[in-house]
Amino acid sequence: LVVLTFDASDSEPGTYSADLTITSNDPDEGELVVPISLTILEEGSSYLYAEDQVIGQDTVVSVPLRLNVSADDTVQGMTFAMHIDPVGGADPVTGDLEIEMLVPATNTWVTQTGDGHASVAIELSSPLFSQDTLIANLLFPFPSAAQTGDEYTLSFVGVSGSGPDYELVEISGFENISLSVLAGIPE
Repeated sequence: LVVLTFDASDSEPGTYSADLTITSNDPDEGELVVPISLTILEEGSSYLYAEDQVIGQDTVVSVPLRLNVSADDTVQGMTFAMHIDPVGGADPVTGDLEIEMLVPATNTWVTQTGDGHASVAIELSSPLFSQDTLIANLLFPFPSAAQTGDEYTLSFVGVSGSGPDYELVEISGFENISLSVLAGIPE
């Protein structure tokens, strides 16, 4: 087990990344490179995110989407683009991306903009404010040829929100969220 601790107290907002290289005397796995990243948001920011996930081989993958609304914001609706991209030699996601709402929504629109890419608009039944909420599940078809160890990244871009009176609410979207494949139960 390796625990990394980041101190962002003197850092500017933005995304920082590096590779962590672990070496050992194992002749088969002498070096392991682990990409790491840290996203620093402005204090009091609202943001749309998902946690890094290990996804199992199934017909449909479900990834929980969360919205953190700052104490300064009220969110009644939002729009964003999302995409799932293969890393390295992984097969692309070729089916439609869907949203399964977990909070009451008046309307949800998902427009496919390419393989593994979609634009989303959500109108909530009641506003969210000053809370971190599991709002939806992202659903997508599992690539049939995916292997254990294949990697994908999930990103939310162009995120914007609106308040009850249709005022703009700035919302940040996390990018390069890791989706790691576990295609079978390890023996």
